[in-house]
Amino acid sequence: MKNNNLRKLEGDIISNPICQFATIKDSYLVGGYIRDALTGKHSKDLDFIIPRKYQKSIEILSGYFKGTIFSFKKFHITRIALEDGTTVDFTLYDSVYEDLKRRDFTINAIAFNPNRGFFDPFKGIEDLKNRTIRLISRENIRDDPVRIIRAYRFMAQLRAKLTTETLEAINQYKDGLLHCPVERITLEFFKLLESEDPLDALMELVNTSVISLIIPYNINQLEQLRNNLSYVSEKIKASHKLLPDELCKEIGQSLTLRGLLYLCTMMVLSNDREGAHLTFSNLVRKRVEAFVRNIKNPCLSGSKGLDDLYDCFTALEPAVIERIIYEGRFDLIPQYRRYESIKKAPLLNGDEILDAINLQKGPQVGQMKRLVCREVFANRIRSKTEAIKYLQALHGNSQ
Repeated sequence: MKNNNLRKLEGDIISNPICQFATIKDSYLVGGYIRDALTGKHSKDLDFIIPRKYQKSIEILSGYFKGTIFSFKKFHITRIALEDGTTVDFTLYDSVYEDLKRRDFTINAIAFNPNRGFFDPFKGIEDLKNRTIRLISRENIRDDPVRIIRAYRFMAQLRAKLTTETLEAINQYKDGLLHCPVERITLEFFKLLESEDPLDALMELVNTSVISLIIPYNINQLEQLRNNLSYVSEKIKASHKLLPDELCKEIGQSLTLRGLLYLCTMMVLSNDREGAHLTFSNLVRKRVEAFVRNIKNPCLSGSKGLDDLYDCFTALEPAVIERIIYEGRFDLIPQYRRYESIKKAPLLNGDEILDAINLQKGPQVGQMKRLVCREVFANRIRSKTEAIKYLQALHGNSQ
């Protein structure tokens, strides 16, 4: 990293109002904020380490920034949440070197103090420049195997390579993932899936068999998994210009459609989906299950009339767009958008259906609404009046 770039970064850090926390004597800004800044990214999460004797200074500065203080005693962390969404974490230290030594990788063990500049005892700045993920010690991986997934996440995010020693430690301690909290594994794995291009990192997860500790597979399925990941990666890239908004839309758990497609693809081949070391929100689970359930449904193949296409989209719910992308049926995107629009703004709501025909409240109302939507999609109904007449004729109640 060139010296002028480091000087610019020093100036940027010092000029950031939030970094007034760094004026606490002997405090250091550490970790991800510096890593991201050195790679040209902006982070709203800041981590400071401060001497134990200056703990009271946190409360004084938090009042100046109108922040809310949270204390995580188990992890010895004090967090200040600011009104603009910035989070500032403080950890007490006895030795800066010892604090950095306990971190996962050299790229996350860089500290900055306004008076002393950068403190980089493990040459993390050089590793960032060389796009290298290097562990600080094997014990740090042994003590927290979730860092294995973090290694592959940084590999994807920074388009970096893992050192031989890092890979050896991963192979030595990967089984420890089976005993780690599923919530932490999910968080790191989903962050990996959300990388701009996670394919190479996912392939390495397969090559090292780490993936089988997250999502169970038989060993004879791994080659097919590699093929499927390459396939879906190409389909996602092909859809970027056609579906920019849809791909970036968050589905749940900070997972966008793009990340969800990778997840769905991996879940298809699992021999024990319920045994996956991941936790899903209801929304994510429903879409994954629909994708897997319909993976062999051929309804998107060939040319379709509007009636058949509507029935196909309905059968694939709620993972319609995932299947369109996976099958490469980009020609169906206009009809899919029309389908979604009709569903979101039906010609008749429930009360209007009840008024139109002699019907009691219940599941039949939803069925009637879907029938009307199908007729609208097929261009046979274009107005509320036509929709009412259709329902009345359907029930033998024509006026």
